[in-house]
Amino acid sequence: MLNLNRILSVSAIFVNWRVRIGMLTFTALAAMVGYLWAVAEHSSSASAPSSAHVAALRQAYRQFLQMPAEKRQRLLQFDQALREEDAATQARLIRLMVRYCEWLERLMPEERAYLDQATDDTDKLARVRVLKEQQWIRTLPRADQVALSEARQRSESEYRQLLERLRDREKQLDWEWNLAAAPAEDPELVRTAITRWVKQLKPHLTSEEAQLLAEAQKRGRPVYLWVLAELSEKHRLPIPQDLYRLRLVYPPVSQSRLWQFLRNELDSATRAEFEKRFRDPAERELALADLVRTYWQAHRQELQRLREQELRRLRDKPKPSK
Repeated sequence: MLNLNRILSVSAIFVNWRVRIGMLTFTALAAMVGYLWAVAEHSSSASAPSSAHVAALRQAYRQFLQMPAEKRQRLLQFDQALREEDAATQARLIRLMVRYCEWLERLMPEERAYLDQATDDTDKLARVRVLKEQQWIRTLPRADQVALSEARQRSESEYRQLLERLRDREKQLDWEWNLAAAPAEDPELVRTAITRWVKQLKPHLTSEEAQLLAEAQKRGRPVYLWVLAELSEKHRLPIPQDLYRLRLVYPPVSQSRLWQFLRNELDSATRAEFEKRFRDPAERELALADLVRTYWQAHRQELQRLREQELRRLRDKPKPSK
């Protein structure tokens, strides 16, 4: 199992050699510790590697051989541990290492010297947190920085309390911005998912339900998708994951309302899990979709009223005269 200390330690090796490696990505660095393995993988696959990719692997492997034996061994062990993780975890850890390396390269000389003075990996992790906190404070409004400085002069506990309040405020602003942002949507993907969904659902519909669905389709989204979801739940058919992730299936919830629900109606463990997922860009869209679903699960009567109101409106719509 890979922990943060180990990731930071191996990432530091990468940074120290990054200048010599040039423009190689971390993926190439990881590949260089298993060059022969990578070639064997490609040779057994349906698509052969490009000449540029093979050249990059060879160059990376040569750079790997130039490393001291101890660092080579650490990279080999790290590479093996990384391969044992599932694909999603591998991708997340590689993103983490790349971000950490880029962060290290942007440090001022005195900050880098402070980090290099760490006695071990645990001390280094503590120093990383100190530097990250200092950098975050420098992004705050001048009035907040002054208030923090004055609080620290009075007592460390008062400083920490104010710091946490400011963190909560910034988290709220950040999350509200993300909750308000519409997810990226691929129109072709959405059309394909809806078409497949309707095709699976139609054999289960009564003639009245089929007519209702046809009326809803004329109204367009989101009414059409709400009716599809209502009928899918009634006939116990799955809702397409792509549409669910894009938050197109359930009625929208205002950002302020969703934020209040997160902070005031969820238990601490559930809230902490959502907050953790919101901080991970790879998880954020699905976490928001899950939060919207959780909101409506907690407000079933309100959801039922909305759906019944929309279904009734569609049923009662005057039919065009012939």
